[in-house]
Amino acid sequence: MVGKEWRFYSSEDDRDWVILSNSDRAETKEDIYSINQKESVMRMYRRPGDFVSVSLLSASYEIDDVTGKLGQERDFYFKMECLQDGWASISSQVYKKEEALTLASLFIGLRKDAAIKLWKLKKLGEKNLGDRIEK
Repeated sequence: MVGKEWRFYSSEDDRDWVILSNSDRAETKEDIYSINQKESVMRMYRRPGDFVSVSLLSASYEIDDVTGKLGQERDFYFKMECLQDGWASISSQVYKKEEALTLASLFIGLRKDAAIKLWKLKKLGEKNLGDRIEK
């Protein structure tokens, strides 16, 4: 699992910008220039905190490749990840929008260890790591 890092840049007479990057990714020429092509004069890399990020993933998928008809277009998986070390897990089941939002709100502001405990308590998918979902 690859962690992320925040990369802060500032140019002398232009602006500041921030890039969320994989920590093992080398800095590119595009990274060090502002949108106005001013080179950064200050660069600072910082590891994210161990707080989890939460997101809702659409569970929709194409069930007919001729007509383009979709299945589960109103359902969502719940995903939790830690940017610091790349740890992630996706729920085993899908949820309707309101239920998914309620569930996600329980995890916002939690550190990774507390979030994992709550994840297990709610039985959201203990063996689901990364992008693999065990049903």
